[in-house]
Order: sequence, then structure tokens, then C-alpha cells
Amino acid sequence: MVSVMEDFMGSHSVINSGNMFVSELCATLADRIQVPVSAWVCYGSYAIGQQSRGSDVDLLCIHENENIVPRRVQEQFRGVPVTVYLLSRRDLERDGQESRFGGYFSGKLLNPHFVYCSDERTRRIIDSSSGAFIGSFAASEGRIRRRDPVSSSRQIAADCYLAAYRLCPPYLAYFARWVASDGFKGIWSWMEEHVVHSLELAGKLRRVSGGFIYLKTESEEMVHERCVAAIARFWAFGAWSHGDAGFYDQYVTHADQRNAPIPGSKRAAYAFLAEVAMED
Repeated sequence: MVSVMEDFMGSHSVINSGNMFVSELCATLADRIQVPVSAWVCYGSYAIGQQSRGSDVDLLCIHENENIVPRRVQEQFRGVPVTVYLLSRRDLERDGQESRFGGYFSGKLLNPHFVYCSDERTRRIIDSSSGAFIGSFAASEGRIRRRDPVSSSRQIAADCYLAAYRLCPPYLAYFARWVASDGFKGIWSWMEEHVVHSLELAGKLRRVSGGFIYLKTESEEMVHERCVAAIARFWAFGAWSHGDAGFYDQYVTHADQRNAPIPGSKRAAYAFLAEVAMED
């Protein structure tokens, strides 16, 4: 079993990295998977201790076999449903740098998660993947809303999650659930730290006097083309991996029913992000 490589993301108070259930689950699955596992990533409700009855455990299994096509596997562990995506380290890297799967994997790493990993190279790819994917889209959001090129870490975080909404509108329902939760202050703190760290690792952000500036920015025409390509790839892979041509409708319905049952919660979540992005 690989161990947790401790850093600020592994030890942040909102992150449930000490969950023995998930640790034992990963150890059990490692014995079943016939590939050399480099890392496990737990995201979703179990990552922040907000799981409820019926919640599944969401995992990424990062391995070293580049010849295996990424795939989705459904498991059970002690009566709890488990969703595992198996993908190679190279495919995760390409999803971040090239939007190979439309951010289907690297986009998940924008959200609270913890990592079991003992390999420094793999951990760096995991940590930089979300920044590599979202960087150009976040920079575009910042240009739209602010004249000053120097941004705070809060504004950078807001740009990233507004960009995630732009790429995948149903994402706002997930974000709304966090905004409405008692632990949102800690979740937002994690998000702010994580996206800045990831963008810096990916070479998309630089610290300057008074804040941060985006690097390697692209024209709005190029961002638009990349946005369309990422959206197409995201839904294409989702439909293929679920074996369901109606995956988009299923995703939207699930997001709204499970995550945003309170009227107005999505509007409040969007207003929060827009306000932070434009604050002085």
C-alpha cells in the first residue's frame, strides 16, 4: 500500500486524509488491480467527511501502464458502492496539459481530495494537473472581470471555479452544496490554497508584489476554441465510460437532485464567486 505524502493538502483540517475506511479500501483494491499502482486519489464526499447513507467512494487509481485506456470500474467494499477511474500517469498529465479528456480527470482535482502516493514524480503530476487544465480558462475569467492584472489568491480561486462552471454548467450544483454546508469556510480555504499551488506548479501563475499574475495567457479566440474542444471531449468520455448516450441528462439530473435541493442555492453560489472575483 502506498503511503500519504504529507504536505499542506494532505494535512489541511478540512481534508479527511486519515479516513481508515478509504485507506483499507485502497489496500484491498490494490490487490485486485493487475497494474503497478502509483497513487490513489480520493475525492467527493468521503474526502471531506460529508458522506451520507448511500454515498459512494470516488477514487482515481493512477498507474504506470500507458497502454491501458482509461476506464471506469464499479466496486463494492463492505456494502459501500465504490467508483474507480483507472488511468495512467501519462494520461492524467495529458488531460491537464492538452485537455485530452476535456478535464474529466484533472478537473476532478480542482475539488477537495487527498492522495495516497509515495512517488514524487506522480505526486507532482497530480498536484499540477488541475492548474495545467484550468489555467487558460481562469485567466480569461480574470480578464473579463478585472482590469488590474495583479490578483489576490481569493480572486484566482474564484476565476478557477467560474471557469469550471463555464466548462461544465452542472458543476455549479456541486459547488452550491459546499457553499451551503457548515464546513464551507474550510473548504474554500483549501480550494484557495490548492488552485494557487497547482497553477504555480503548472507554470500558469507567478507571485508578484501585491499578489499574482497569470502566465502563458491566450487570446479569447484561442480560449474559445479550447473551451469547445474540452467540453466535447469531457462529455464524449463520460458517455463512453458510462455506456450511456444520455450521460449528459443523467449528470445534470443527478447534480441538481443530490447537490442543490434548496431553491436559489445555485444563484447564491454563483453570486459568491462573482463577488470574490471582482472584489478590491
